[in-house]
Amino acid sequence: MNVKKKKRRPLSAHLLPILFMLPFGAIFGFFLGRYTEEFFDQGRPFHEIIFAAALLFFILYFIILIQIILHEGGHLIFGLLTGYRFSSFRIGSFMWIKEEDSIKLKRFALAGTGGQCLMAPPDYNNGNFPYLLYNMGGPIMNLIVFVLFGGISFYTKDYIPVSAFFFVSAIMSLMISLMNGLPLKLDLVNNDGYNALSLGKNKENLRSFWIQMKLGELSTKGVPAKDMPEEWFVMPSPESLKNGMNAFLAVICCSKMIEEKKFDEAEETISRLLLMDTAIAGLHRSMMAADGIYCRLVGTDITKDPLELMDKQQKKMMKIMRHSLSIQRTEYALALLLEQNEEKAGKIEKTFEKTVKNYPYQADIIIERELLEFAKQRYEGKKNEASRH
Repeated sequence: MNVKKKKRRPLSAHLLPILFMLPFGAIFGFFLGRYTEEFFDQGRPFHEIIFAAALLFFILYFIILIQIILHEGGHLIFGLLTGYRFSSFRIGSFMWIKEEDSIKLKRFALAGTGGQCLMAPPDYNNGNFPYLLYNMGGPIMNLIVFVLFGGISFYTKDYIPVSAFFFVSAIMSLMISLMNGLPLKLDLVNNDGYNALSLGKNKENLRSFWIQMKLGELSTKGVPAKDMPEEWFVMPSPESLKNGMNAFLAVICCSKMIEEKKFDEAEETISRLLLMDTAIAGLHRSMMAADGIYCRLVGTDITKDPLELMDKQQKKMMKIMRHSLSIQRTEYALALLLEQNEEKAGKIEKTFEKTVKNYPYQADIIIERELLEFAKQRYEGKKNEASRH
């Protein structure tokens, strides 16, 4: 079986983000050109020109940061308005998470996202619960800001720096609103508009989304998968796997198998899913492949090569997600069981413990530490067996 075969993401997954960035890049370049040209005309020293350009890029970064906060704030506000409860709010790698009666600052990053607002959903009532405003709250907020900042830019047109700041901010708001609001299947994760459109198609998709939200809620409370309802962990049919919402249930089913230390079953399922035509998002496929590598390292079937799952793209994604405990656990197993490099494994273990200090999900910490320890025990067992022979 050649498990390296992967479903190709649509061309739009790669090109559309670039196409959306082009107009903004042109506008920013225009303003940068006018600004630096003014400095040249006035005979300014070169170092002042460089400083001015650096300042503009810093302002651009600030504008992007503000737009991400506003976008995630939109999800939060419209979620609260429709019965959702606060669970976590992340900007970049800074995550505010609700733990019991307090909100604590943790560190967590997710490839393909600049931020994320996760909320506890309202009850699932006969196949219905509000989903549209929560999913579209971010794009709606960015659209509101586009109109507001565009108006401010127009009314401050006599004050060029102020007007330019709000004009660029307005364009960025519109770009983010369109990139997230128009239904797009992107390379790593599907966007808000695609999720909202998918949820409106049938109740099976809606139930899958509700389960995802409940899993997130309980995970922040430290509840492991084994203590969650069994009916949430049912492998979707091959036809259902062609929908992104349902496909994610396959991912969590595999995670539960690994948590229960059913490594051979998990590996077989992961390998099969990676070969199938599914809507599993690129990021989740990479995380599953990493889990498959771990299962091959610690499982009983020694004929399966762990590196068969490690192509160039997988190496890249594991490097991007190097702060994930599950990736660190897999890297640890690779160093110890495949490379037999105890020194390298020790360094990874220290990194693991450092990551744990600010990691937001307590249940994950317990599970991943157990899995790391299991890899260590498997290594010691093999080493003892080898010494007897």
